[in-house]
Amino acid sequence: MKKTFILPTILAMAIITFSSTRVHADTVTDITTPNGQGFSPSNYNAINAPNVNADPRPGIFQLGYVHYNCVPDKIWDLEAFGYDGTTNALDYIGGFNPLKTINADGVNWSLGDIFISSNPVTNPSFTITDGHVVDYSNGANGYQYAIHFTRPASGTAITYTIYDLTSTTQLQTVYFNQNMNSGPYALDYSHLGGATIVGGGTAVVQTDTGAQVNSLLNETLFNTVTDLASNDNYVVSVPLEALTSLGLTVFDASLTEQCGNDALQGSGIATNLVVVPEPSSLGYVLAGVLFLYGSGFLRRKLQA
Repeated sequence: MKKTFILPTILAMAIITFSSTRVHADTVTDITTPNGQGFSPSNYNAINAPNVNADPRPGIFQLGYVHYNCVPDKIWDLEAFGYDGTTNALDYIGGFNPLKTINADGVNWSLGDIFISSNPVTNPSFTITDGHVVDYSNGANGYQYAIHFTRPASGTAITYTIYDLTSTTQLQTVYFNQNMNSGPYALDYSHLGGATIVGGGTAVVQTDTGAQVNSLLNETLFNTVTDLASNDNYVVSVPLEALTSLGLTVFDASLTEQCGNDALQGSGIATNLVVVPEPSSLGYVLAGVLFLYGSGFLRRKLQA
């Protein structure tokens, strides 16, 4: 029995060794798309007015812009979605700090949930009550998933929870009527309508300069934009493996703020991280096997 299984056992160990490394060829790509309030500068409020060419991405009007007739300030600016193929993660980049609320008009405004769907979303009609926050059902053609952020009392690690939504999950609109096209602000956590938790964890909120974001998103023009290069940008990366394991591939993402001052949309293709052979590891292990056999150690064992 010893003669029969020594060499196969070593080869099996070699296979286990080289199969344990995850490899992915993709890099972080910018998946930002024009948001829902229109596609021309007249529909936006430029932060660096009258500069209406702040965003170097043709037709996007996200970087350096907020919604029309809204506060034109960097701290409200939602700038980009990125998809990281090496970690299967969705990246948020913007001037709004997810770790804090922004106080304006005596109200502390917060960043909303990220809503995700693999199908075109049709928001059902809803009635505005008292001109402000209203809940409405997600609907049969609504969003499939939501990523909810919970701010920490201190520190830079933010907690996220991923929900699988139903048609009866209640969504909150943004506060101001003029910004209703920003999309839903957040889940109503007292009326989840059977939504279930499918994932979660913590993510470190990074503060990056324009040059770092430029490198992160493989953009050649971002760092030439004064607003991005000279001010802090906050970056949060949320792994999507819980969703790709449920079959998510092509997806749309939507994010806004409680007041709807700005909104962010993206469209990408997610892939599961696949365990694949790493040739270099295999080479090292097999070289060791051949060395042992050539030195006579294995031959003596096999002949024993």
